[in-house]
Amino acid sequence: MCGSMPRFEIRRKVWFHCLGRPEENPGAKIVIDAIEAYADLAVGLPEGPPHYLYGQREECRKVLGESGFDGSSMSYETRVVEWHLPTASYFFEAERDAGVRTAGLLARQSPEKLEAIRIAVEEGVRRCARGNEFVIPMAAHVVVVSKS
Repeated sequence: MCGSMPRFEIRRKVWFHCLGRPEENPGAKIVIDAIEAYADLAVGLPEGPPHYLYGQREECRKVLGESGFDGSSMSYETRVVEWHLPTASYFFEAERDAGVRTAGLLARQSPEKLEAIRIAVEEGVRRCARGNEFVIPMAAHVVVVSKS
């Protein structure tokens, strides 16, 4: 999601990307819908930054400006790419094993809830079948900004 800011510095510029909100990101929507339907959200995860802190152009500009960056230099573009998955289970496994917040949430679910989430994610992925693979559209915001 967008709560953390991975970055790569080149002189006085920083770039990062964050996933788009579920309403603009079909892949994220599959996972969010499954979690909202089946997960126990009261599992004691530590507080983190807002999921979509950098998910809106002007809010991103504001937060970066407050953090010592030149908001007027910001470039903010949304890109949609297709993630080609070999199996319907691949997406769930990636979220469970390599996600950050989502992995933490999934690790704290009962076996029954985890199975219900897995089934829901796989059903969502199956709707994206194309030939012998599953193609999930994923939206991300690519941000480049200069230091003040």
